[in-house]
Amino acid sequence: MIPQRNIQHRHGFTLVELTTSLAITAILMLGLASVLLIGSKAVPSGTEQIHTEAACANMLEDIAEDLALASGLTLVSPQEITLGVADRDGDGSKDQITYAYDSDAGTIKRTWNSDDAVTILSDVSAFAVSLKTSDGKASLALVELTSTATTTPSQSIRVELYNDPEVR
Repeated sequence: MIPQRNIQHRHGFTLVELTTSLAITAILMLGLASVLLIGSKAVPSGTEQIHTEAACANMLEDIAEDLALASGLTLVSPQEITLGVADRDGDGSKDQITYAYDSDAGTIKRTWNSDDAVTILSDVSAFAVSLKTSDGKASLALVELTSTATTTPSQSIRVELYNDPEVR
């Protein structure tokens, strides 16, 4: 007959059990952290929208300034306008500024004289220019802009033209 030992039940975990549970917990925490990281990148931040709306407003202000000082206007289409303005580059001749909307790229480009067109705003879904004219002179311009990157449906400016520029 084999003598029975009095086995005492220990309370606690073995080193192998603790190590295994720590490894499983670390894997779960890593998965949770990656889900949170991906989720935070998917949500647009409020600052991007504020910067986009500010860029839209600045561009409209630039157009308004150029329109107010224009001596001649050519409305090529409702999405493109060419302005004749006083000499700004010091060469002694009037300058031409063209604002054009490219619907395929969703951009507004500005061309100064015969220089290359420069994109001044992207993520644009609509851009329209309309003029109020009488006797071949423009007295009021309305520029409307809609951006896909903002919650504001559209921004617009109404410019009273001081010089009564000729419309071609």
